[in-house]
Amino acid sequence: MDAPVRSLATKEIVLINAADSASTLFDEAAEPYQANAFPNLGLLTLGTALRTELAARGLSHQVTYFDASVTGNDELISYLEAHAPRLFAVCFSIYTANYVASARIAERVKRLDPNIHTVLGNDGFSAIWRIAMRRRAAFDYGFYGNDVVEGFSRLMADLAERRVVDLGRYPGLVFRDPANNGRIARNEEDPEEFNRLPMVDYSLTRGPFDHDARYLAEQHRSMPSLAARGARGVTIEFARGCLKFGGRRNDYGVPLNACDFCAINPGSRAMIGADAERAWAIIRSAVEQGYNYFFVTTDELPLTFWPLLNRMAERVPDWYRDMHRDDRPRFLCYARADAFKANKLHRIDLMMEQLNYDTFWIGLEAFSTISLRAMNKGISASRNGSQDMLEHNLEAVACAAQRGARIGAGLIVTHLGITPDIMETNFRILDDCLQRHAQAFMEITVNLLYPNPGSLAFDYLRMPSSARDAAGRLGLEVDYDYLRSVQGKYAEEDMIDTDELLLDFMRGCCPAVTIEQAFDYRNRVSELVSSHGIQLV
Repeated sequence: MDAPVRSLATKEIVLINAADSASTLFDEAAEPYQANAFPNLGLLTLGTALRTELAARGLSHQVTYFDASVTGNDELISYLEAHAPRLFAVCFSIYTANYVASARIAERVKRLDPNIHTVLGNDGFSAIWRIAMRRRAAFDYGFYGNDVVEGFSRLMADLAERRVVDLGRYPGLVFRDPANNGRIARNEEDPEEFNRLPMVDYSLTRGPFDHDARYLAEQHRSMPSLAARGARGVTIEFARGCLKFGGRRNDYGVPLNACDFCAINPGSRAMIGADAERAWAIIRSAVEQGYNYFFVTTDELPLTFWPLLNRMAERVPDWYRDMHRDDRPRFLCYARADAFKANKLHRIDLMMEQLNYDTFWIGLEAFSTISLRAMNKGISASRNGSQDMLEHNLEAVACAAQRGARIGAGLIVTHLGITPDIMETNFRILDDCLQRHAQAFMEITVNLLYPNPGSLAFDYLRMPSSARDAAGRLGLEVDYDYLRSVQGKYAEEDMIDTDELLLDFMRGCCPAVTIEQAFDYRNRVSELVSSHGIQLV
């Protein structure tokens, strides 16, 4: 059904998650875009805050949420063209795979009406903010980092009232400074806003398209266990960050302790959390809006925010305690494998028994110590070189199985300096693990390491010496000359061909393995996972 065209008297601000185009590299049957199973919490938070700010000023602008991952970009473009006479602003949530599509859509909107404001944000933009604003005239503004909700809402409302005077007053704003010959400038974020954010209004997902129904269908398709128990899931956030985001950062702002594939931009604060009362209020708000399964988006929960979880268990509110256990909402969260070590298991037990967590998405990634070290999986640089992280993985799977927890896991089948022998070691140990504990896994993803901008792996391409040094510490090899030959491409370009990026990473950082061997190995691992009846996602 076509979305209705509202009165032209009401201006519209569209918050957009553009769909990416799936790679067809060795995968000609790939879907044209990857549908999300859960809503974009960042856009929903922005939309809720913006609605409040506009209403407080007596402004009637309509705020529209549009996730093209569940509709496709053609439907998004048709909507924007039909609504062009009333569009006030289009605002994009950016990650690497949808950046090119978002840029093209922004350019198309500007051709429809150059007065429509275009705004970008999220991790994909934060990784390339200066280059993107320098190269793309179609982008009017951007926002860097996470703590930018109030700055965004005030900017939109001020633009609507035509009262923008000082662009330096909006936290996180990236802009062309008119007082400095258009130099690209960036304001600091305001991490103090985290505990002032509004309770998310999930009704934004139900207009003009019923995203909610499409998310539910994708949840039940990709996670059949949710369909079996009638779960209706959404994303929630009461804490943000990861222990590994602490410590020093490189010249591009990437935490040196981060896993090398991680492209999450932690902004100015590595970790921040609500208090227990606010966390429970966030959960209650989502329950009252009709949801009963919550994907907690915190980058790592049991290790990073144990004090908060403990306080939540101590301060369980009456409304939750009065619910029958079977009616209480259930939770999924991210966890490091070392959260399941023997001296930490009381945390997992508390989460499962008192807080109703039943699914843990564990960053297993690989099944050999050399692979885990190559991905920088240790809590810190010193521990990355000394801990036996393979034991953490095996212990985590065994402990989760013993407790009846359900595991989601990601497997990354390539990494810096990988060799065929390392691949075989990973396969053999994974096979043994699944033979023992396949029943614990709800779902597994199997992918090549993708060096998204904002990650240490991407920096291997734009800072080849970092790849050479990291590989050398592990006795592994890279093709330094090749990395030098492509360095300029990734140091200064924003419109990155994602297939070309993967090919360059494989040739420069994984010279002992061809791209054909890598995809064949990925398929072999996927077949192994499927043979145990585990859902591939």
